[in-house]
Amino acid sequence: MPERLDEVLGEEIYKREDSNLVQDALIRLGVNVSDTFHEFFIQYAGPFWEEHVPFELLDIADEENNIESYTLISRKEHGFPKQYLVSSEMSANAVLDWIL
Repeated sequence: MPERLDEVLGEEIYKREDSNLVQDALIRLGVNVSDTFHEFFIQYAGPFWEEHVPFELLDIADEENNIESYTLISRKEHGFPKQYLVSSEMSANAVLDWIL
């Protein structure tokens, strides 16, 4: 991961307290992610946002609305394939997603 990332997300609110949440969510989602994706969410907890970016990146497992919950909803209600992870709030019938 880029060295500068810790400068940007170095605040205590972004430090992951329970890394088991990440692995448990990935198991429930049934996906294999890249090492970088895994390392990012093991180290940092979201959600993540910046006032100049028009979306909020969800956390994988923390908070009520997260990547796991929105991905499972999207699979059930919209037939999203297993290799898609929803990574933003659902608004105006649009989401950001990762293709694994």
